[in-house]
Amino acid sequence: MSEIETAPTGTRRFAGDDGANLVEYSLLVALIVVVCLAAVTAFGNAATSKMDCASSAITSQVGGVNC
Repeated sequence: MSEIETAPTGTRRFAGDDGANLVEYSLLVALIVVVCLAAVTAFGNAATSKMDCASSAITSQVGGVNC
């Protein structure tokens, strides 16, 4: 059975659970990275679509192009 130690704030925790904290923080950082990549990809695709449409309109010099 693990030893229980008292933290300075008075809360109890198991001795040697620091590795669990590292794993939890690593998973949190990985999740944040995945969310950021998804957002950047979605924004990039939308921006690319708009820029392609604008480029086509300028190249063809036709008014009323639906973007």
